[in-house]
Amino acid sequence: MVKHDVQVGKLDYCQITGSRNLFEAIDLGFQPPCGTLLTEETLAEPETYYPLRLMICPQSGLGQLDYVLGSNVCFPVNYPYRPGISIPLVEHMRQLVDDIISKNEQVLSFGNKLEPGSLVVDIGSNDGTLLSFFKGRG
Repeated sequence: MVKHDVQVGKLDYCQITGSRNLFEAIDLGFQPPCGTLLTEETLAEPETYYPLRLMICPQSGLGQLDYVLGSNVCFPVNYPYRPGISIPLVEHMRQLVDDIISKNEQVLSFGNKLEPGSLVVDIGSNDGTLLSFFKGRG
């Protein structure tokens, strides 16, 4: 059985198949977390770096990082990317949802129509802004 709630630290198996037969696609060395923006006060403090290697599982085709950071490191309290605080981005997401729903008469790429109660998945918006517009429309 593959465990999907992975622990912080080294990850040496495919999260889909469980296979340990991974190969390195790219090694970007050690990098600080991307959301860590230094301030004038923190410029003189040491910065923490983590390995950034993309590994591929030949069986599943999944690309994944081989080191898992905790959510408190990836998304600290002052994490800078939150779509809900950007008026232009909020308006773009609202328009995107309106466009998708207005095309509801067409069959979507997965062969299913979008209907009330349909599962909608948003990957990467970080704060649920996009999903809130779907929810608001039923």
